[in-house]
Amino acid sequence: MRQPKTMREEFSRRKLRLQLRHLAEMRRAVAAAAPEEGCGLVLGIGEQGLEVVPIENVIHSPARFRLEGAAQVKAMLDAAQRGWELVAIFHSHPTGPTHPSPSDLAEAAYPDALYLIWAPGPGKRWECRAFELRGISLTAGASSFLPVEVVSEE
Repeated sequence: MRQPKTMREEFSRRKLRLQLRHLAEMRRAVAAAAPEEGCGLVLGIGEQGLEVVPIENVIHSPARFRLEGAAQVKAMLDAAQRGWELVAIFHSHPTGPTHPSPSDLAEAAYPDALYLIWAPGPGKRWECRAFELRGISLTAGASSFLPVEVVSEE
């Protein structure tokens, strides 16, 4: 008899498919916003990202972000008209680390979206990690986050 899958096993099979140009677009957006957190949306279908939409961080903070409301609504309405959906939300941690902060967890408004976090790595080159926050306790430690593989396709 097959054992039922745990929540961690079920979530860990999820992937995000992005083209190299999508990664480059996000990297440029977060680098341009530094030393503030840069942010934006990845729109697409299912696990396939089709468009990156950088959006202004209206609180202009190095430690938190809030997407500019009108631009966020416009991007999501445009996506819906094309039959797309919100796939991921990206933002940066200009001084690291590449995992969700307590404020990221507390303020996450889209539980089905993936969260991509950018931070400078070795040699100050921006690196990205992806997380699914659904089912994560606000009091959980970093070891409880569920990384999601970012697959590059051309």
